[in-house]
Amino acid sequence: MLVDDEELVLKMTAEMLTDLGYKVISHISSIEAYRAFRENPYRFDLLITDQTMPKMTGIGLASKIHEIDEWLPIILCSGFDADINREIIHERGVRALLNKPVLRIELAQKTRIFLNESLNTKVHKQREEKIFMQNGY
Repeated sequence: MLVDDEELVLKMTAEMLTDLGYKVISHISSIEAYRAFRENPYRFDLLITDQTMPKMTGIGLASKIHEIDEWLPIILCSGFDADINREIIHERGVRALLNKPVLRIELAQKTRIFLNESLNTKVHKQREEKIFMQNGY
């Protein structure tokens, strides 16, 4: 899931990710993104969100999503990283901070790293659930 309130930035970032071979679901509103996530949280493997948005910041969105799925990797994008407390964002589920404007190579690297981790976590959780069910728990 990709979230940014600036339409041009949202479109350009979505195109970068699509060109890299990813399926992208974009939202221009953090509130709408949160609703979409709440409706079907396991549809998403990664959240990439802008920090500065009206109504709900990227950190606010990350925090709410992290409450639902603590394993979902979250990448926060900001043009003002000096104002962001890295310890606080980590507690709220943010795994990486990318400076704006986001460079394609950084986006590609972070996306690949976190999607690999996400896949491994999901596979591990599915295995645990299968073992749990097979043992009659």
